[in-house]
Amino acid sequence: MPKQTSMRRLLPNQPLPWFLLAITTLLVSFAIGIYLISTYSVRIVIEQSAFQVRTAQRTVGALLDELAVPLEPQDQLSLARDTPLSNGLTLYIDKAERVVLEYDGQQRQFLTHQKEALAILREAGVSFGEHDQVLVDGLPLSGTAQQKAPRHVRVVRARPVQVRDGDQVPITLFTTALTVGEALHAARIGLYVADRVSPAVSAPLEPDRPIAIQRSVPFSIIVDGRVLASRSAARTVGEALAEAGIALIGLDYCLPEESAPLVSSMTIRIVRVTEADEIERSEIDFQQVFQPDTGIPPETQKVIQAGVKGILERRVRVRREDGVEVSRSLPYTVIVRDPRHEVIAIGATPALLTPEPTNTPLPPAAPGS
Repeated sequence: MPKQTSMRRLLPNQPLPWFLLAITTLLVSFAIGIYLISTYSVRIVIEQSAFQVRTAQRTVGALLDELAVPLEPQDQLSLARDTPLSNGLTLYIDKAERVVLEYDGQQRQFLTHQKEALAILREAGVSFGEHDQVLVDGLPLSGTAQQKAPRHVRVVRARPVQVRDGDQVPITLFTTALTVGEALHAARIGLYVADRVSPAVSAPLEPDRPIAIQRSVPFSIIVDGRVLASRSAARTVGEALAEAGIALIGLDYCLPEESAPLVSSMTIRIVRVTEADEIERSEIDFQQVFQPDTGIPPETQKVIQAGVKGILERRVRVRREDGVEVSRSLPYTVIVRDPRHEVIAIGATPALLTPEPTNTPLPPAAPGS
């Protein structure tokens, strides 16, 4: 029985944990209410990123210090740092872009909100002339509006160079080109392949060395039945033909002659010359020679050496120009082969032969004869 009484005394104490839970909940709710009343919900937008924060700070500057937002002096805030915070406030932070500026042999970093390269240079106090070249991220400046700031802006200073174009008055160019050809192209000074440029178009540009242009002239060549149009800066006809790869061979000649000066719109005629001998051959009859021979029967004949006719050539030198005969030389003859006599033996008796005289002395006469 005493045990049951003890249990009854304890039963009224069982709801106590629920009471404590309610008290705790009330206190937490009160604390949350106090926190919400004493703090502010602020939205921060940095470039394309946005996030929501709640803070007990009272000003924009204090909030930024609390969040340790890295800011440069050039960064722009939509609200001043001493602006009081309030619920639902939105703070925009426009970060300055970092641009590398290169000019006059130096390089520095510059923070800016500008998007256009020229505006960035003006803001940075970098001067540039009319003929200077501005490279944006390695490319020449274009007229297209930029959507974002470039990473690198380079100013290439123009240099003066003198150009002597033929007989014209020398002019001075201001150029940023690296080679002679690039400078002439940028100045819209056209060149023919045959024009002569000194220094060469591929040579590096030297401001203290003028560019000399010797202009080529048009001319035509009549050769081998064709008419060729060409240009050359040569001084003489011969030099122009050599440049065109046309050679005078042997007796060939040109009109005008090779030493004549080359002038504009000139027509040069190449005359191909050949000289050849026309040969006419005729025979030279041989002669018959008879001689007695006791070794064969009388009144018979025997050819002991066959006769061979000689050859006589009649030559004429013929000159042709472009395939047309223009002259002939006087004919001259040449015996190519002498004729050989035909020798015929005739049979004869010894008595009929006339003894050949000899130089043998006669014997002395006998005494008394």
